[in-house]
Amino acid sequence: DVWGWRGAVRATALVLLVCFGIAAAVVRTSPRARSGNTAPFGTVLREAASSPFLRLYAAAAFLSSVAISSLLVFQVPVMKWAGLSAAAAASFAGARGLLQLFGRLPLVPLVGRFGAWRLQFACRAAMIAGAAALLTSGSGGLAVAYVVIVGASTGALAAVDGMVAREVLEEENFATTLAVLGLIGTVGGAAGPVGVGILVQGTGTLGVVPLVVMVAAAASSVAQVGAGRLRSQENGA
Repeated sequence: DVWGWRGAVRATALVLLVCFGIAAAVVRTSPRARSGNTAPFGTVLREAASSPFLRLYAAAAFLSSVAISSLLVFQVPVMKWAGLSAAAAASFAGARGLLQLFGRLPLVPLVGRFGAWRLQFACRAAMIAGAAALLTSGSGGLAVAYVVIVGASTGALAAVDGMVAREVLEEENFATTLAVLGLIGTVGGAAGPVGVGILVQGTGTLGVVPLVVMVAAAASSVAQVGAGRLRSQENGA
């Protein structure tokens, strides 16, 4: 309200520049020997496409990105549609961002107890409950539930994704395969809000947003279950 949206964007960009500058100054880099056995990008891409496990795992990542990005882009409009004031919706959205930190704090004991794979599945499945809470967020209690569920889940998922990748991807072509999966997730994150926006325009209601998120999150969870079974079969063989 004080600076306007352009001023807020400039302030956010400045904070990011300062943070990245500090990180670049304090993080130490160590030289690594390059491996001469790394396969060409095209070869890695073909091998990944031929792996049933990686295909399903990539589908899970794509659908998860669709669900999360759609949820975050439309959270404030949906809260207003559900009955909250603009100020309350913006406050809950900000609190959701803060809760991402609390989703990361207990990661070490949780990963030690349940494993990164199960925790990743739980975070993705939690988006279903978070979207349901958003759908009825006109009630303050359910808006708080949305903040806690989605904030903690998205915060944890950002870190857990890397842990799972380290567990399931082959060491030889790890960086290239991870880059491909990251690209797939980025495409899902970009396409999700666009597709949901078209649906909102076509239906004339923002109520369709949480429904699409629930479907995408459920499909992502199912794909991950299937990928887990294929991985178990491959390891058993």
